[in-house]
Amino acid sequence: MVAKHTLVDYLRTRVSAMPGPISHLAVVPYTQLPPDWDQPDAPRRQLVNSTQLNSIAAAIPTQLRFDFDPAHDNLNTPHEFALKNLRRTHQAVENVSLRDLRSRRCAEPGTGEAHQHSASSEPG
Repeated sequence: MVAKHTLVDYLRTRVSAMPGPISHLAVVPYTQLPPDWDQPDAPRRQLVNSTQLNSIAAAIPTQLRFDFDPAHDNLNTPHEFALKNLRRTHQAVENVSLRDLRSRRCAEPGTGEAHQHSASSEPG
C-alpha cells in the first residue's frame, strides 16, 4: 500500500506534527474475499469487502487501535492537529469573507477602484 507512504511523506512536509497513527485500510466493495484470506502485505484486518460494508464504521477504529503504539503515538497530537487545521479553516473563511466584501465595495458606484478609475478619466 504505497499510497499511505506517499500521503505520509506529503503530510510531513506540510504539517508541524503528524495527526497521530496513520493506518492501512482498503475497501473492495465489489469483492468477496475468502474467509481464510491473509497475505503479508494485505492482512485480512486491513481489508473491508462487500460482505462488511454495513460494518465499515467499526472497521476503521478497530484498525486504528491495532496500529496505535502508546510508546510512539501521543493521544493529544490528533487533537492539536485537528484544532490547528480548524483554526486555519476559520482563518481562510474569514479571509474569503473579507475579500468578497472588498470586491462588493469596489463594484459599488461611487466607491472603491471603480470610482477612482471613472474620476481619473473625466476631463479636467
